[in-house]
Amino acid sequence: MEIERYFDLTIAHFTNEDAFPQKFPGQTAFDIICIHNPTATQRSLLLPQGFIYKPEWLLWVREVNSTLDGYVQSLDHGVRSMVRKSLREVEGNCQVRIDSKLDPETLKHWLRLYQKRMAELPFGMDFASVYATLKGSQYF
Repeated sequence: MEIERYFDLTIAHFTNEDAFPQKFPGQTAFDIICIHNPTATQRSLLLPQGFIYKPEWLLWVREVNSTLDGYVQSLDHGVRSMVRKSLREVEGNCQVRIDSKLDPETLKHWLRLYQKRMAELPFGMDFASVYATLKGSQYF
């Protein structure tokens, strides 16, 4: 097993050769568990512990806090300070909105902002527009 920290996420990488625990310790042990070719037993152990199944290279993701304050409180001290400082810097200049489902209008708005930003970068590649054109609106 390998453990990786990616900003505020703790990611555990397992292979089938690793000793897989019957129960993961506490609510803060891992945010994401990646298993390549998991067994049925491994999958069945994670569901009751609050992890959500995502196929392919399986990612098991823990639920996010319902409020921004709750989320910030769940971070490590150093990361929490950095996030609070960033929030103070953008307060009044930016609008943060968290939606449970992405709708076509929100995606179009984001895509316009993304295209504008990519055009400003010397080597900006607009991959999102190509992907959105290929996939269409199948996700809505």
